[in-house]
This record gives sequence, structure tokens and C-alpha cells, in this order.
Amino acid sequence: MTGPTTYGRTNRLVVRMLSSPAHRVLSRRICALDYRGRRSGQRFRIPTQYVMADPATALILVGRPETKSWWRNFTPPGHPVTISIRGAHRPGVATARLGTDEPEQVAEFLDCYLQRFPRAAKLLPADPAARIARTCIVQVALEPEGSTL
Repeated sequence: MTGPTTYGRTNRLVVRMLSSPAHRVLSRRICALDYRGRRSGQRFRIPTQYVMADPATALILVGRPETKSWWRNFTPPGHPVTISIRGAHRPGVATARLGTDEPEQVAEFLDCYLQRFPRAAKLLPADPAARIARTCIVQVALEPEGSTL
């Protein structure tokens, strides 16, 4: 049986691995996103799959965004985060991009994401217009290496 407790334990284990020398096992696909809740101020650290669109931009596809709330912390104009990628902790600003609001930008990001993870397309509607409309991508604009927010 899986539930919130099982997922919580798994997430904590994955985050610990990403913060250890063993990160190499997961780091090509998984990052840890560290942020504070916009309203609560509570600190969250979640593992998630990512794609580097370029050296300064990480993309995170939110699977079934209608069933999740974490990404809402990043509605425009964005929110400060620290992202742990390949053993490095990089500050940045995360912004949620919705296909209903920014279809061209989301289509471009989704293409980039699906090139890296083509199996993710199975989770999306087959119709291209519906696919874009139901997509949420969190764009993380990374600060230059060595800087802090």
C-alpha cells in the first residue's frame, strides 16, 4: 500500500541520496528543489525529474498539475529556490508556466522536456492543443555559479 507516508519516506531517502556522494546514481534525471512556502514560510525539499534547457535554465514538468499544489508557490513573478543538480546547490528563481496562459513558451519547454524523456508523453493528452493546455512546467532560472540569492 502506498500513501502520503510512503511517498514522504521515499522522498526523504531520495533527497538524502542527492545530497550525498551517491548522487551520481540519480543526478542525471533527478534534482532536489528547496523552497519556502509562499504563505506558510515552511521549508520544503522535494525530489523531482528535471531537464536542463540550457546551462542557466532547468525545466520541471508537473505531472497532473490539477492534483498537486506545490507548483503554485511559483506562480508569476516567481519565487526563490535552491536546486541541487549533480551535487551542486544553485540558487535561482522558479516560475510556473501554464499552457493556458503561455502556450508558445510551454510548447517550447515541453518539446525540450520530451526530447529528454519521451516516455513522459504517455502521461499527456494525444491532441497537441489539449496537451499544451493541460501542461504546467516550472522554469528555474539559475543564478550564475558562485552567487547567492
